[in-house]
Amino acid sequence: MVASKLAQQLKLERDKSSGQLIELGKQHHELKRFASLENDIAQLNETLAERAKQVAETMSERDTAAEKAEIVEAEVERLQKHLSSFEELADTLRIEMSAKETEHGRLMNEMSEMRRERKDASARYNEVSTQLTTAQTELKSEKRRNTELQAKLDKLITDFSDAQEKLERFTRKGSATNAETEQPAEFSKENAALREEMAALAARMVAATAEKEGENSPIHSLLDAEGSVDKGKNASPKSLASRIRDLR
Repeated sequence: MVASKLAQQLKLERDKSSGQLIELGKQHHELKRFASLENDIAQLNETLAERAKQVAETMSERDTAAEKAEIVEAEVERLQKHLSSFEELADTLRIEMSAKETEHGRLMNEMSEMRRERKDASARYNEVSTQLTTAQTELKSEKRRNTELQAKLDKLITDFSDAQEKLERFTRKGSATNAETEQPAEFSKENAALREEMAALAARMVAATAEKEGENSPIHSLLDAEGSVDKGKNASPKSLASRIRDLR
């Protein structure tokens, strides 16, 4: 646009100069005819030279402006390319940011899930730890109880063995007595007492074994079955099952 204006101005100046040259020609012609116009011709020549100088300067300014315009256009084109690159980069960054936000959301969900699982695991650990402590305490109590029951059972076995040995000695002593002679009343009484003691010891041994084995011991079911049979019998003599049930 600047170059166009300069070209128009130059054309005007040229036209103006052409007109002036024509005028000068006329005047020069008149000077030949009129010597008095020489000074005017000299001034017009100076003016023409000045105009020519101005035209040359105007043309130089036009060329400079055209060069500047080309430089500006090149810079504008370069900036437009940079702008396009920045727009493409902005689009890429927006896509990456969207992906990052999606990934961030996924990671936050995973962290929340991990916190919940850790909380559940901690609660489960505390529960199992409490159960383990309780089980260890119960195990210690059960071991102590089993130890006591075992000691009790061992003592009953010892007592039963002693009573059995005593009964065998007493039986051998009774066999040595004359078969035709009736046994003394004291002997019969001691014999009955020994049998009663052995029956009581046997009942205590079985009861201790059932207690040691716990609720799943088969002795309990045997005693219940034996109890239903004993209901139809006389109370004397007293059975082993009856003695054991009395100890329960």
